[in-house]
Amino acid sequence: AAAQRERQLSEARWRSLASHSSDVAMLCSVDAQLLFATEAALSVFGYRAEDLVDADGWSVEMRVPFSQLRFTPADDQVWGLQLERIIDRRQEIAMFAFSPRSAQGGVASFGDLAGLRGIRPGRPLELVPYVLSQGDFAPTRGNALRDDRELQVNAGLDARYRITSNLTLAATVNPDFGQVEVDPAVINLTAFETRFEEKRPFFVEGSSNFRFGGNVTFTGASAANLLYSRRIGRAPQVGIRADQVDAPAATSIIGAAKLTGKTASGWSLGVVDAVTARERGRFVDGGGLAQGADVEPMTNYFAGRLSRELHAGRSALGAMLTAVNRADADERISGALRSGAYTGGLDFSHEWANRSWFVGGFLSGSLVQGSEQAILLTQRSPTRYLQRPDAEALGLEPDATSLTGAAATVQLRKQAGVHWTGDAWVGTISPGYEINDLGFQQSADRHMMGVGVRYTQRQPGAVFRTWNLFTGTENHSNYDREVVEQRVFFFGQFQHVSYWTLSLGTRLEPPVMSDRFTRGGPLARRPNGRVMTASLTSDPRKPLGGLLRLSRQVDESGTDIRDVNFSMDVRSSPRWNLSLGPSYTSARVDAQFVTAVADPTMTATFGRRYIFAPLDQTELSVVTRLNYTFTPDMTLELYAQPLIAHGDYGTPKQFQKPSAYEFATYGEDLGTIRRDGRSFVVSPGNSAATFRVADRSFTTRSVRGNAVLRWEYRPGSTFYAVWQQERLNALLMDQFGLNRAVGTLFESDANNVLVLKWTYWFNP
Repeated sequence: AAAQRERQLSEARWRSLASHSSDVAMLCSVDAQLLFATEAALSVFGYRAEDLVDADGWSVEMRVPFSQLRFTPADDQVWGLQLERIIDRRQEIAMFAFSPRSAQGGVASFGDLAGLRGIRPGRPLELVPYVLSQGDFAPTRGNALRDDRELQVNAGLDARYRITSNLTLAATVNPDFGQVEVDPAVINLTAFETRFEEKRPFFVEGSSNFRFGGNVTFTGASAANLLYSRRIGRAPQVGIRADQVDAPAATSIIGAAKLTGKTASGWSLGVVDAVTARERGRFVDGGGLAQGADVEPMTNYFAGRLSRELHAGRSALGAMLTAVNRADADERISGALRSGAYTGGLDFSHEWANRSWFVGGFLSGSLVQGSEQAILLTQRSPTRYLQRPDAEALGLEPDATSLTGAAATVQLRKQAGVHWTGDAWVGTISPGYEINDLGFQQSADRHMMGVGVRYTQRQPGAVFRTWNLFTGTENHSNYDREVVEQRVFFFGQFQHVSYWTLSLGTRLEPPVMSDRFTRGGPLARRPNGRVMTASLTSDPRKPLGGLLRLSRQVDESGTDIRDVNFSMDVRSSPRWNLSLGPSYTSARVDAQFVTAVADPTMTATFGRRYIFAPLDQTELSVVTRLNYTFTPDMTLELYAQPLIAHGDYGTPKQFQKPSAYEFATYGEDLGTIRRDGRSFVVSPGNSAATFRVADRSFTTRSVRGNAVLRWEYRPGSTFYAVWQQERLNALLMDQFGLNRAVGTLFESDANNVLVLKWTYWFNP
């Protein structure tokens, strides 16, 4: 019955596909034991596939226009080839070129497709223009600068040109990505930004050509994230402080071009350049007049990557360069944003002993330039906090108009073996290293080292099909040689013969000094803590599957954070699948940073009071996805995420002594305190000045989602109907109550966006 369902699904999927191209096409007929044709492998314009079930089993024929493939015009060719078939109901994988699990596998182990003679690439140019109609429907909420209905019509063009058989130029003019799934809502109480996944097709395609870092994989490799394409077209970075504001939600991309390819001699190339528009917002000033102000200057983003494979792909050398240049702007913009940012680096990797051993690393440097105020903000940013008063190796330079830094990493890894694998690494990130204009970075001022060892048993036994154990340690210190992070972790994963998988882990964190706890203030002692995790995954062969993940983080101060995550996938029909992902967090944090107040009398903490408060936080969200296939050419994708979060801050307390974990609670251990509306009035005593501390307690009820109807009315040409909705209710609740919170989830007004988008593909 399962085999019959597979055959019917294949027939339904492939029968209606028709090739639009008259080009000569490749024909493959492969036995079912050797082939698994994934959607990704066939998601090219103009493919045609037909399958056949006969006495010899299942075979499939796939026709792919040569315009979609990169190859030389040589008369006689040999292509690398790998065919796989995944039989999910049996958890089996069949390969044309087999690689045992104890080996590294990959492209180097692919087979050869010989006998290709007299074939020629298809037409090199592809054009995909689009026309879009969009309506924004949102309540004005008393904002005179906005209408509750705003309509617009837009147009743009995507183009692709095959310069040579190995180089492809892709370009886009005034692109729109309204059909892309919205980002989830998050509650972030840290000093660092949240990293979101890149989903826009133009930037996702060919992204592997821009990978930098020598294939290092440990946590310090974040310094190699030189290209984070979400920076291009981001939300405007300079806000407007006014009661009534109308500002764009995202920066417009005027145009972008990308050149990618890989030559037969082993050279890989990736170049991308994008220009974003100057963006202006409007606001109502104190006199009631509408005014305009820049919120983002015109900016050019560039990234170039060049690498070379050697020794049949076992070795690689590469280089990368990025540049961000912002147009001249007024004092308000130039004081907040850097005028220029540049990074460059070299990386390498080498494999030996039949690719069982690996060594790789990179060296990268950065330079940012701008006004004195912009560079001062860079020095004071959470990435580095150069203003820390007890740091000996650091210091602010208020008059600086540039900042430079470097990062380097080397990793040795045993990546293949019957049982034993592991790695060791060292790395450093200097205090001035800064790549966030086009890359993504959260730490600087770090020396890092670590080691890990894994034992894997792949031979099925009476109880477990496979299992592995992993242990390792990490040690991070700053440039003052203070140990700021230290971890010892243990992890085990066990797959039962029934295909259920259990994972258990723990991470021990001995007490260390933290140079981020006071957010620019002196060092603080981080209490001894530990993290425990457990997860259970059901049999993936079944139409109903799920994953339960539990974690708990505790330390000796009383902090206790508990997370429960559950996901369920329903695959009972070949036409649709449903996934539900509820998650629940309950946190009791002993000391959450609130603010810092200047006070010359606080000589113990270098002239400032660092204010903290206990925090009780509860968060519940449910990520829901439903995908339905009407026909092979028409699909519907639904995404929704309701989120409820409540944070209750307790009585403020002040940090007492550097290099310690000591606090004095106002009104109990120190001075007096009284509530005044949404803030506290604190009198610390000893003739110190009275000051206010905001009560940061919050309640957030949010619903975000979108629905995308996609119809490919001809190969490569698509119509999208997109509906996006967002609701946000921030009215404070005295205490968290699930029934009350859920009941008020949809009470707030909705912001709705309706998009109709037509694209047309042609190959002139």
